[in-house]
Amino acid sequence: MIDFAVHYIKANGKPRPKVFKWCQVELDGSEKKTLTKKLNLANLSTRTHYAGKHRVDIIINGQWSYLGIFELA
Repeated sequence: MIDFAVHYIKANGKPRPKVFKWCQVELDGSEKKTLTKKLNLANLSTRTHYAGKHRVDIIINGQWSYLGIFELA
């Protein structure tokens, strides 16, 4: 199971992770697979995006790994 988490900056300036389900992949031995994902950052009635650095983690079989950072102005 592969998920990803975006640590959104909240109104108080502190990050809070939101976990998104991505996909389920089974690979044999040395098999490789490239995955892509687009994330809509438009403000919604249920989510307002605030300026700052937002961390992204990937979660593979429950193991969290740092993926990168993006910044909203």
